[in-house]
Amino acid sequence: MQTLRIFEAFAGLGAQIKALKKLGNEKGFHVESVGSIEWGINQIISYQILNFGHLKPEKNFTKEQLIEKLTPYTFSFDTKNEIKVNYFNSLSEEKLQRMFPYLYSFVNPLYFRKVYKKSPPNNHTDIKKFTQLPENIDIFTYSFPCVGFSQAGPQQGFDNPQSQLIYEVQRILESNLDKLPKVLILENVPALVGPKFLGDFERWVEFLSTLGYHTTWEVINSANLGSAQNRKRVYAVSILKSVSSEPFKFKDVKQKEIFLEDILDSNLDYRNYNHLLTKHPLGKFTTSFNNITSTRLSNNFSNFNSYAQVFLAQGKGPTLTAQGTNSDLKFYFPKQNTLRIISPKEAFVYMGFDQEDFNLIEQSDLITETQMKLLAGNSISIQALYSIFSNIFDYLNKHNYWLLPHHYKTQSQRKKLSLYELIDIERHKFITTKKLRFYKETIRKYCQNKEIYEPKKWMKIIHSNFKKEGIYSSLFKASRALWDKNFLDRPYYKLGPNGLFIPINLNVLYQWLTKIYFFDLIPQLQTQLTKGEQNDPIQKQNVLY
Repeated sequence: MQTLRIFEAFAGLGAQIKALKKLGNEKGFHVESVGSIEWGINQIISYQILNFGHLKPEKNFTKEQLIEKLTPYTFSFDTKNEIKVNYFNSLSEEKLQRMFPYLYSFVNPLYFRKVYKKSPPNNHTDIKKFTQLPENIDIFTYSFPCVGFSQAGPQQGFDNPQSQLIYEVQRILESNLDKLPKVLILENVPALVGPKFLGDFERWVEFLSTLGYHTTWEVINSANLGSAQNRKRVYAVSILKSVSSEPFKFKDVKQKEIFLEDILDSNLDYRNYNHLLTKHPLGKFTTSFNNITSTRLSNNFSNFNSYAQVFLAQGKGPTLTAQGTNSDLKFYFPKQNTLRIISPKEAFVYMGFDQEDFNLIEQSDLITETQMKLLAGNSISIQALYSIFSNIFDYLNKHNYWLLPHHYKTQSQRKKLSLYELIDIERHKFITTKKLRFYKETIRKYCQNKEIYEPKKWMKIIHSNFKKEGIYSSLFKASRALWDKNFLDRPYYKLGPNGLFIPINLNVLYQWLTKIYFFDLIPQLQTQLTKGEQNDPIQKQNVLY
């Protein structure tokens, strides 16, 4: 079975992996979480429950011991600021015992294995301290905070402290050039690609291109994909050219059409505002082009139009937000002549989650209704993610992603492959091995000529000279494979993580190594390299190994 390995930065309650698993169940592929980064306490609790299930309270430690174990980690209650020193101490012992297993299993692999009986993913709470990505990430998502771009905020752009966290993503990618994820997915508010911030966004895309990614972006409205909610967000998909250099295209994959009538319970008595209907009668309802029918509470109910706005519980609805008036959307039910606020359960379903998802979190009795609604408003439309993941899966299939060298088959898997598929895999190994041998021999000849006999000296020269050329020296941090005396004797597919760095940026290495060191020194090898690449059918497709 095909497997997609996902890493979620700014994971929230896990909309990304929820949508990917949904697609996997339908398409027949396995989804594996290799890690996530999230510091919100309510988000972590929800994420653990939805992905791994409920846990019993931890009663084997005293309150002081529970606090001591959690204190080294960075958590937030409002997802904006780190919790105060006395936060856990202010909780009752009973609540801390119930909360502890979810938080500690998220950050401590041994405890995770103990309570869930599974291999732990690589989770972290502080993105500023995160350094090492796991091996072989297929999809990396980064829905960084939108505060700097949101119309509800000061619109400071990347100058906003929270939105600046995108630079932590930059740092992580730059320091893991030997383990770059094959696909990156960004999600944020449309203002990110609006006139005010488009330049900043384009600079980000340009940075990704220096790492070998090509990027396609689009503003998507979830209502066009079957959701009852009009929720416009910008999504950017970046794919390594080592997978394929063919541009990625967004295509709408629409699920079953859902309307407000399918979500909102007309008989539910939740935060009823009927008393306002007498003093502030509703005006005439009008329907917008996106099928949102709304009016206002009259008689100067509020100077703020959005606060006085009321939506008809039919057709499509507006964007649910985590704060502001759109976090408490008001809906009118004409048959019952009732006016009320959207409930937390309805908010979850409005975002594309299942009622069962809400029920599981609610049963923990750890998160209030207000916090539940905030979780939903801060999340991502499942329908939009499903469509994008479907596009990505089709793209990877089209370009034989699971036949590329980073997806070697086990013996049992190989038995199920066709002769063509087996030949294709061996062809990749053969071509890559030839390039690796040339790379190694070229360096060896250079070292002999310069009388360099210690790998550390060679690495020091590379770091020094490449820095002068403006090339990130971290490109060679994984060059430890060069120090392995058995390097040439090992088949490519047995090199393991210490050797797989070379194919990722091999063409970049060729370009700069020949420019700086080898062009005049070994012209015959340079000629051989040029001829080899011209005749290489893989190279013509701009596939980087």
